Amino acid sequence: MPYRHTGPKSDRFGWEWNFYVNFVPGALMLASILYGIDKESMKLGQLRHGDWWGILCMAIGLGSLVAMLEEGQRKDWFGSPFIRNCAILAAIFVPLFVIIEFVRDKPFVNLRLLACRNLAFTSIIAFGLGLALYGTIFLIPLYLGTVQGYSPLQIGEVLIWVGLPQFLIFPFLPWLMKRFDQRLLVCWGCLIFAVSCYMNISMSFDYAGDQLRLANLVRAFGQPFTIVPITGLAVATLAAKDAGSGSAIFNIFRNIGGSVGIAVLSTLVTRREQFHDLRIGELVTVYSPATQARLAEVQGNFMSKGFDATMALKQSYAVIKSLVTREAFVMAFNDAFLVITVALLVCAVAIWFCKKPGSEQTHAPAG
Repeated sequence: MPYRHTGPKSDRFGWEWNFYVNFVPGALMLASILYGIDKESMKLGQLRHGDWWGILCMAIGLGSLVAMLEEGQRKDWFGSPFIRNCAILAAIFVPLFVIIEFVRDKPFVNLRLLACRNLAFTSIIAFGLGLALYGTIFLIPLYLGTVQGYSPLQIGEVLIWVGLPQFLIFPFLPWLMKRFDQRLLVCWGCLIFAVSCYMNISMSFDYAGDQLRLANLVRAFGQPFTIVPITGLAVATLAAKDAGSGSAIFNIFRNIGGSVGIAVLSTLVTRREQFHDLRIGELVTVYSPATQARLAEVQGNFMSKGFDATMALKQSYAVIKSLVTREAFVMAFNDAFLVITVALLVCAVAIWFCKKPGSEQTHAPAG
């Protein structure tokens, strides 16, 4: 639903208003928590035993890492003082956070739980799924805006086909999780998701919103199976007291995977566009008969509009260059979707390294 509403807000009021789309769902969630969870008295004395150094290192380290990954491509990576500073902070505080969490008796995030086989593998898979989930939501608007010249409203109308069908699937997931192996559901979701991305690796300039609809629908029927069942697998073999920390670890890996995915895909699109532009340029030269014929045709069109021969030729070169750049961008986006396809296939295989819930005793790591 947000896909449909953020487009008009961006068009009419600016992108800042997109954040207010969370106001009503957030208020409903808060009301549900107040109603559904039993009230307990505050235990302020426990604040003295809080893992404050761990929290501080996590906030600075992970915050700097995410900022570096998300802003790196836009700010020319390590050519920017901001990115260099973020990298230094992440390199210092992320290892400190890991060390603190391993040595404390009561850590803020119990990283020792990664000794649990299911949590370890599902966290790695969550990293890959984060790359795919955030990556596709990053690539499709970028493609439509850069190559097709779509407005935010038009992009929202394309992306709504990823969101709406999921409303029909999510209610059935608990029922399916009780009747089928959760590993099978996650594998199925990864494969369907991979097929949808594979459908986008042969795009041309004629591939726009209408052509993306089928791939988006296929993606919508795969994504729910990669979200709920794997979360259950991650904490299924943990003791009840460790479920909160296990869920936190799982979500950290997924969010970092999303940030890494956006950074990698953004850089990939830029680098591959330069590569394809160079390779196409090797064939589109003034010595090529096809190029000469096309230049003559475009030049004739400009001259018919009143341009003199010299200016018409100069404009013709600009048109040919823009066409080469456009096709190079399309090919770069194809490469990016191929990377996501491979990542999802790896996830589909890796999920079988997890143990089936109920096939072992509840895992309760020491400490």
